[in-house]
Amino acid sequence: MQEYPCDQKKGLIIGSGLRVAEKMFEEAGASVETIINDDSLLVTERLFSHSVKYMDYFATDFPEASFDFIYAQASISLPERNKIIKECLRILKPDGVFCAGEIIKRDNKTPQSVIDIWEKSGIAPPTLDVVLRTYAAAGFTVANSVDLTPTVVKVYRMYAGIFEDEKSLLTDEDIHYMRKDLKRLRHEVNLFIKMGAKKHMLYSAFLLRKSN
Repeated sequence: MQEYPCDQKKGLIIGSGLRVAEKMFEEAGASVETIINDDSLLVTERLFSHSVKYMDYFATDFPEASFDFIYAQASISLPERNKIIKECLRILKPDGVFCAGEIIKRDNKTPQSVIDIWEKSGIAPPTLDVVLRTYAAAGFTVANSVDLTPTVVKVYRMYAGIFEDEKSLLTDEDIHYMRKDLKRLRHEVNLFIKMGAKKHMLYSAFLLRKSN
């Protein structure tokens, strides 16, 4: 997205914990909205973002062709992924851009222990060939892609650090609401850092354009 001209563009961010991206887009001259699919995070996310709303990613309240770009990082690798991608196509303007970070399983030989963790986290990573087929079938063309697998551990550590930095701004009630998500985050960090799950997954970012 660094090469995408955001000035005077309207964008949508899908997923929680992307306040750095929101700030980056706003500094580049874009107006952005953020949606999350976990209402337990709504109060805390609103402490840091004036535009966050709760919606199902596969059935948003936005009219067709609402956004110039959509940005999602590790937030659409869900069981409803195919529906989410179709919804993103619907709410993008013609020639709109979709930047999606995807958790991808390396092959179909993933150990059950890793699959169990993914299921507990509510994610369902596809293989790369399925990712590409789904985008093409929905109506997207891949303009660029990059393998960001080496950054996964850094990203998890960054999220943990952000929470610690912002903890003083949260009330006890906020922290209570977030307890499940914090437990999940710690579990995933453990999995990827200490238990070697990264051997069975990739993390890739795709820059997609809505086909005419």
